[in-house]
Amino acid sequence: EAEWVRHTDAEESTKRRVFPLVLVLDNVRSAFNVGSIFRTADACGCLEIFTTGITPHPNGSGAEKISKSALGAERVIATRHFVTTKQAVDYLRSDRPNFMLVGMETTERSKCYTNVRYPWSDIFIED
Repeated sequence: EAEWVRHTDAEESTKRRVFPLVLVLDNVRSAFNVGSIFRTADACGCLEIFTTGITPHPNGSGAEKISKSALGAERVIATRHFVTTKQAVDYLRSDRPNFMLVGMETTERSKCYTNVRYPWSDIFIED
C-alpha cells in the first residue's frame, strides 16, 4: 500500500474539515470513476458517499479498482451502499431532514449549478 500518495502534514492530518455534503452515486458503472469521485470528495471535504444499484463500492464489488484510483480516499470518506436510489433518498430524508436534495444530471431541463441560488449560500461553516 502506498501511504506516501496521501500527503498530509502531521499536525493537520487530525483536522479534516468536513462539510454537510453527501453524494449519491446512482448506478455509476466504472469503478475507476467511482474512485476518482471518492478522491475528489475527500479533497472537497464531503461528509459521506452513498452508492446505489450497480455502482461499485469500497465494501463490495469493484473495491480493488476503486482503491487504485481513490488513492486511499475510500478509507477516509464514510460510505454506505443501498440497493436502490430511492432507498438512499428515503434514508437522507428521514436521517438528515435539514439536508437539501439536489440532483445533478445532463438533460434538456437541466440548469447550470452555478446559476442556482441555494438556501445555504449565506451560511459560513467554521470549525
